[in-house]
Amino acid sequence: MSKLVSILVPLFNSEKYIAETITSALSQTWNDIEVIIVDDGSTDKSYSIAKSYESDKLKVFRQEHKGACAARNLAFEKSTGDYIQYLDSDDIMACDKIEKQISYFEEFGNNIITSSKSVIFSSDINESYEHGKLVCKDYSNPLDYMIDTWENGNYLGIHAWLFPRGIVKNAGYWDNSLKRYQDGEFLVRILYLIDKIKFVPNTTVFYRDRLNSITNLNFHESELSYCMALSAIIKKIVIPSNYERALNASVAKISSSIYRWYPYFPDLVDKGFEMLKMMDSKIVLKRKDFFWTNLYHFLGWQRTRNIELKYEIVRDKIVG
Repeated sequence: MSKLVSILVPLFNSEKYIAETITSALSQTWNDIEVIIVDDGSTDKSYSIAKSYESDKLKVFRQEHKGACAARNLAFEKSTGDYIQYLDSDDIMACDKIEKQISYFEEFGNNIITSSKSVIFSSDINESYEHGKLVCKDYSNPLDYMIDTWENGNYLGIHAWLFPRGIVKNAGYWDNSLKRYQDGEFLVRILYLIDKIKFVPNTTVFYRDRLNSITNLNFHESELSYCMALSAIIKKIVIPSNYERALNASVAKISSSIYRWYPYFPDLVDKGFEMLKMMDSKIVLKRKDFFWTNLYHFLGWQRTRNIELKYEIVRDKIVG
């Protein structure tokens, strides 16, 4: 029996792109789909454009402006599919994406998730570049994906994945209190529940690079949200996993964050040290630069950070 796939689209002020996104969803070669769109209080024509596509396969709902996480949560509640595909209102899927990914569940079961190749474009889809190459692979331990994203900076957006419904349900709602790294925090909860990640190499999702709401956050607000997400991951996933590689990577991630936050955000520095204390660790800094690494060992991280900031000011004045 064919499995139904729910494509969940949070929509906010995307009148220029939503039609193209809807078309890519409805053009899937996997016929058993439903598209659930939740308009998050758009002030442009996004809602009316989406409504014009409404059919047996596509339903549009509306809520007051609460954020993309709340819209995704409502879309999930309204959905009935066996599998969940998240798709932002300006992104595009290759027509065979869902069909190619579904075949892996048929082979490997439902305690996995599947990823696809992801490319970034701005206006012309033919002028794009591949994103996340270093994590486009299978993972026998899913938490290794999280570690790799932290260590090499490569990652796949939420649109690249296809999830079994039961896994999403068990992971819980998206955290609407987070203003940054919501998708990362949500994905890590899923990684903790599954056995494997299977990468599907012969299909693609297209991520449109444009300004979004994160741009409107001030730096402290953005970093505070990131700190909250890290704290949740440490408490709920990393420590319970007792996975040494994840623990070590978390110490390194938090340590580098403390170094970045100092001296501007003492509240975040304190939160960082609270996280290190939960793992019975001290700050551990690893720098590729030989000079700063040695200075850190001789002078300590705070004095090294102050010297580095002064050096950057002088350097910028000279270069400028």
